[in-house]
Amino acid sequence: MKNLEYLRVLRGYSVSNLAEMVKASVADVEAWEAGEREPNLTVKRDIAMLLGIDIDYLDGRPGASTDSVLMYLRADDDDDEEDESRDEVTGYWGQVGIKMRGEEYTKWYPVSVQAASSLQWSLSIPGGKLGLTRFETLNNRLVIFRAPAVERVIFLEEACDQIEGDWNVAFDEVEGKPLEIYHALTRRMNLEETEDESETYKGIVDEAIKGFGLKHDEDYHELLSTTYIHTSLGQSLGATHSYMNEGYDVFDVCQRIDTSDTDYIADRMFSINDEVKGVNAYYNWTDIAVIDAPLLTYLEFRKEQEEHFQEHYHDEEIDGDF
Repeated sequence: MKNLEYLRVLRGYSVSNLAEMVKASVADVEAWEAGEREPNLTVKRDIAMLLGIDIDYLDGRPGASTDSVLMYLRADDDDDEEDESRDEVTGYWGQVGIKMRGEEYTKWYPVSVQAASSLQWSLSIPGGKLGLTRFETLNNRLVIFRAPAVERVIFLEEACDQIEGDWNVAFDEVEGKPLEIYHALTRRMNLEETEDESETYKGIVDEAIKGFGLKHDEDYHELLSTTYIHTSLGQSLGATHSYMNEGYDVFDVCQRIDTSDTDYIADRMFSINDEVKGVNAYYNWTDIAVIDAPLLTYLEFRKEQEEHFQEHYHDEEIDGDF
């Protein structure tokens, strides 16, 4: 696994620590880190959950998230300078709040150190005609917003007090949860087999389910279908619309933000599909304030696109050798 040693050290675990937690031998972990062997899927899921990342990032595969890597790196001992230095690079930073015009409350998102720093930098430079920017959260959200269309953006570091009267947050909106939690919840919603999950893994997921306040299968479906699967589009005048989207529309916008090419779409309408309802809706960009999409949906689509590109590019290189 390409990133295992890096992530293990960053997390503060020794080889023997990790081996004990996943019920493997020290030799097994050393072989995985050296690329000599691969653990089975059950062990990979355990490692991803323990390190607070998703399996794609663990393997270094295309499409893996970087800004959203969630690792609890804070030391038990505040005097541990090594852990403090790691925490300056990644891990939970605090909350970013977006207050839309006409809304009573701010929408809060838990973010990593890297995401907070990148967002503050992007807000300090010109954002093209639309003023578009984006960030990934630690609770499976990808947020795209137009700075001129929102009332304010608030950065609330972990050490700061909550804003009195404006702190309406869900279970996973405080410090976030590993992306692997959302993989597991999605599998349960889709009634997929869980035989590749260890008892430790299932226990962590069960604790998350209790934290969400879920008690029945219907609760899984309602929570996931309305919160984690749908893309929510908030308009500058306050209206909100929800779409079951496979990721292309959001992916295209992110690509243009990342390449500073948003002026290309400034005079065009934003199109978004709903695969379940069979709806294709168009919005003027000037009417859009926030697009709040499931991060996993975006990452899965990006992975497919990058794998397709690499396969196609590789084929062209082979053809060119003849």
